[in-house]
Amino acid sequence: MSIEFEGAPEEISPELQRTLAEQNAEIEASVLRLVAARQAEFAMRGSDAHPSIDENTIGASKLAIQVCLNELLSREFPEQATEQNAIEFRAVPDHIDADICVDVPHLKRTERTPVPNEADASEKKRIKLENKARGAARMKWFRTEFLPSLAQEISSLPFVENVQVSGIFLNVTFEKVSLAKDVFKEIESMGGDFGNTDLLDGERVIVDFSSPNIVKTMHMGHLRSTLIGHVLCMLQESQGGLTYRVNHIGDWGTQFGNLVAAYDRWSDEVAEEFDPESKPILFLAELYRRGSAAVKSEKESDEKPFTDDGRAKFKLLEEGDLTMLAYWDKFKDLSVSREFQKVYKRLGVHFDVMMGESFYEDRMAEPMADLERMGLATREEGGALVVLDQNGKTYIVQKSDGGTVYITRDIAAARTRKELFGANHHMYVIGKEQKHHIGLLGKISAELGDVPAGGVEHVSFGMINDTDGKKISSRDGAGGLNDFIDDLVGVTEKALVERYKDHGVSLDPEEVRSNAEIIAKGNLYISNFTQSLDADMVFDPDVALNTEKSPAIYLQYTVLRVRTLLETMGVSKEEFTWKEGMTDAFSSTAHDLLLQLANFPQVLQHVTSRRSLHTLVRYLQDMAKKVNIMYGTESKVKFVDMPESEKMAYARLFSAVHQVMQRALALLHIEIPTRI
Repeated sequence: MSIEFEGAPEEISPELQRTLAEQNAEIEASVLRLVAARQAEFAMRGSDAHPSIDENTIGASKLAIQVCLNELLSREFPEQATEQNAIEFRAVPDHIDADICVDVPHLKRTERTPVPNEADASEKKRIKLENKARGAARMKWFRTEFLPSLAQEISSLPFVENVQVSGIFLNVTFEKVSLAKDVFKEIESMGGDFGNTDLLDGERVIVDFSSPNIVKTMHMGHLRSTLIGHVLCMLQESQGGLTYRVNHIGDWGTQFGNLVAAYDRWSDEVAEEFDPESKPILFLAELYRRGSAAVKSEKESDEKPFTDDGRAKFKLLEEGDLTMLAYWDKFKDLSVSREFQKVYKRLGVHFDVMMGESFYEDRMAEPMADLERMGLATREEGGALVVLDQNGKTYIVQKSDGGTVYITRDIAAARTRKELFGANHHMYVIGKEQKHHIGLLGKISAELGDVPAGGVEHVSFGMINDTDGKKISSRDGAGGLNDFIDDLVGVTEKALVERYKDHGVSLDPEEVRSNAEIIAKGNLYISNFTQSLDADMVFDPDVALNTEKSPAIYLQYTVLRVRTLLETMGVSKEEFTWKEGMTDAFSSTAHDLLLQLANFPQVLQHVTSRRSLHTLVRYLQDMAKKVNIMYGTESKVKFVDMPESEKMAYARLFSAVHQVMQRALALLHIEIPTRI
């Protein structure tokens, strides 16, 4: 496609204004078709597609223990409703040899007599002593009478081998043979769906993520939102949720007016550095950078010629000026078609719909009028429409000249999404610096009735800083994400060629390149998930390009090692049968690994509900550590030469490990190369 940038667009069609409306109508129609198809698919799947958490081995075991508690309580306290009592399952202490730890927090508490403020000192002392004595008596009863009774009840369960009272907890050990039999059966029957539950059954969630601005290259800052949003969608879908992936493209606002103002001033000069024909995005990005710098330099000045020009040009765009619309249409097409789609394809990320801020241009008047009509917003003397934010301070939602701001378009978007998607939860995956903005959006949209109370969630993440602690920003001309991935893949490919050469491995160049791409992206991706999302990341190119330090490679290598071991053992899945005594030779590490596999559905529930992606990484790292301990201490030869029944048991264990690790890595959007 040939793009002309010399002067203003010469051929301005009178139809262009109607074109924008027609484009938006097409988008709306496609969204409605998408929603209808997705909901029909969801309904056809039925409730059995995602099993209850109580149906898996560990979940069913915990439910059985809860039943024991309720039965005991009904005998001890027949007058109390057992629904208010619950068992909590805690992590087993390292020095305890058990599978799960049971806590009954409700029964440790006792009612305390309140101390009246008007009571004299002696009365206060008496009440406090009585409360202390009652609490001590309650705790003594709990430890010496109730817990032993509960332990006896739990011991009668068929899957329990031993129950030990340890202070105020119970430590439960499962019967190893029945545990192995049940876990193997569950994992093998569910295949790639093992870990799915109905946690979010009936939930319809809009996930708003990525959201780059046109005329700027995507950079490292966009990577976090794009990856986190994509992974959260996959996790929620694994737990029965229906997600809509929405990319809210920044194609509107004052910054566009600044771009056109910069184009008028510096287009010829910038074209000498970045050819607009071959490098249109870099050409536009440099203009944007210069415009941003001009606005910044005028911030403290009384005279703001550039800033005023940018605002005036954006106002013309909002009024439907054909020249501004022509610029906007051209710049948007260049950004989305030539830049964004190329990056998303490489990242392997897709969206259900890409709806720019411009889509809501004719939808902002109604919610603004409703805010004023309902008394939720007021007009200031200058004409600006303001609301009270979460801190009781005024916040502009519409400028005095009728122009809009970010929050105006986001309010309109929330209302439109309610109409189009019918979602009951709106998730915004955006940096933590936007906490106030998303909080205000949730408050206003709930007051307008466009989202349920608490229906707007901010999945925040930390900034990506350079080694000097400064935020990396596209406004400062940060490099493009696609170029960075090219550099990372190039360094990885070079390292792989040397590695393969040293090991006497000969691979097709295309396979080497493919492996380098998978390893490099895995290296890059996992760096976003190894700590709490809110924590800031330090982006150091020297470390990022060092493939020897990536936890992703360790996990990928472990999966390949298990795959190779299974091939060497020579036991196919078709041969998997159960024979009595086949797990008798399991080591303690093998049993721990089996228990960890059984806990995978609980881990996915926790990771999904808490948005704690780092927990899934740690789960995988712990599993890989156990696998490699077994491989190192028990040796590959042992697994190959052991008796057939034992070999069958270990083959089933390693097959389950391979299946779960590969599934978990896929949920983190990390692939497995053919060789490392």
